[in-house]
Amino acid sequence: MIDRWLQGLTFEKSASTEGHWRRLSPGQTGKDETGNPTPGKTWVKRKSKLKSFVKLYPHQQSFLKSVQKMPKGGGVIAAHGTGTGKTVSAIAAFEDMKERGVARRALVIAPAGLRDNFLNKGVKKFTDSEGITVTRPGEDPGDNVEYIVTSYSAFRKNPQGFIDAYKPDVIIADEFHRAGDPSSKTNQALNSVRDQVSAFIGLTASVVQNNPADVVPLVEVAAGRDTGLGPKKDFKRKHIKKTPSQQRGVFGGPTYEKELIRRFDIDKRLGSSIHYIEDLDATKKPTKEVKTVETPMSKEQMKLYRLSMKGVDPKILDKVRRGEAVPDRKMMNVFTKLIRARQVSNSLHTVQSDMPLAEAAKRTPKIKRILDDVQQHIETTPDAQIIIYTNIVHGGVDVIEAGLKERGVKYGKFIGKGQKGVTEQTRQQAVNDYIEGKNKVIIITGAGAEGLSLGNTTLVALADGHYNPERIAQAEARGIRAGGLSHRPQEQRKVQVRRYVSTVPRGFFDKLFFRPGEKSVEQFVYLTADRKQRLNRQMRDILQEKSRREERRGESFTGRLFGG
Repeated sequence: MIDRWLQGLTFEKSASTEGHWRRLSPGQTGKDETGNPTPGKTWVKRKSKLKSFVKLYPHQQSFLKSVQKMPKGGGVIAAHGTGTGKTVSAIAAFEDMKERGVARRALVIAPAGLRDNFLNKGVKKFTDSEGITVTRPGEDPGDNVEYIVTSYSAFRKNPQGFIDAYKPDVIIADEFHRAGDPSSKTNQALNSVRDQVSAFIGLTASVVQNNPADVVPLVEVAAGRDTGLGPKKDFKRKHIKKTPSQQRGVFGGPTYEKELIRRFDIDKRLGSSIHYIEDLDATKKPTKEVKTVETPMSKEQMKLYRLSMKGVDPKILDKVRRGEAVPDRKMMNVFTKLIRARQVSNSLHTVQSDMPLAEAAKRTPKIKRILDDVQQHIETTPDAQIIIYTNIVHGGVDVIEAGLKERGVKYGKFIGKGQKGVTEQTRQQAVNDYIEGKNKVIIITGAGAEGLSLGNTTLVALADGHYNPERIAQAEARGIRAGGLSHRPQEQRKVQVRRYVSTVPRGFFDKLFFRPGEKSVEQFVYLTADRKQRLNRQMRDILQEKSRREERRGESFTGRLFGG
């Protein structure tokens, strides 16, 4: 049944869908169906379709139906979990819009490092449509080009120029959470042209990041209107409240958790602007096995760690040591100091500048443990493919790289292009070498934490965490993709995830009285992310329940009655 429906979507043609007219800028001349010149417009031959091997998952079919129901000028966010095929979802939706005659050209905006991925591993892989990447407005796309792919950085410089030059009917914004800050240039650029396209599709696995209020500016860009949810500060005031926690504070006082309230109002105002799916089941995507690997710091490392924490407000320092919440406004005052402590937690050479990197890799307990585990995994796993993720270059990438070289392990890097010797070409080559199995290891930073699909990964090693829980999830998800490890039997499609954490060694009295001991700054980072995730989970529950209601609404009476 699904196959017949998909075939109808992708192959059915009629005289009216063999082509369409595209308007041109004043003074331009195009061609008609027979190739003769015609002023102000040009005929575009209709040959585009999804390729025959494409079989949409149920959630992708559901998303396509959501797009079909959108009113003119409307928009929807595909808030689909990492590795669930958001690119295919967007492409299938746009191809369907073309077939229905409601759209002719899409402007795709993506992070610079993902432009080629969307075009070559998306449009060209799954369709017969034409698409190009551009770096500025005005480049001639050719009459039949229906996907114009550019970067956020290029789009921000001249959003109106892209609209005027290419006249898209639809904007597809990949990694759409980048527009989550209403004061950002990305958000403002999208808003400035939103009313000039007839449809908007946003793609993100991180519709909620640091706070449920993150959803507000995204929904308003997608919908193209004021939803009544925002601005963000109003959402926080109306819908988030503090509730007492059972845990006691530094001086025995109360501590608090945050709770989402007035959920019905949130649900109502969101409307149909978000299409949500949490994840794929284990038959479609590998499962992950998460383990936290705690490595006590050495004596010399502890000396440097204590030194790096000098100058931090004693009250805040106490909260860090107990793993308690620190308000964001106070965190900003100590952020630099804590970054320094995190670097020391990763590598001794960040303070002892005369220490060779290879030596630091041997003498820093956590880095040595990571490298030991990587080497052992390669030796014991025939199809081993390993991602090492770090948020830090100095005290992260550099020392890990030196350790791998010292051990003779071949690797690639996907890190920020501003780093020495790193270009778009070297980054893409690193990805290709990893996918083809030429290198068993790839090091990635936040620059590679979005969009990369490294589907046959067997181990993800997180050298350090992040305060933002979605950054952790995004990093881990690079190696856990739809169809990943398909060469393995179903029960063996598992990805090991190891979160490495430098800890403060427990003191004599802690051991004697079975006390938990002092939390390290790295443990504090993960605990902060956990607190945010608990609040975010409440927003995701709203989205998930809304999604389930839509599914039930779409079922036939017979299906509900007989379980069909």
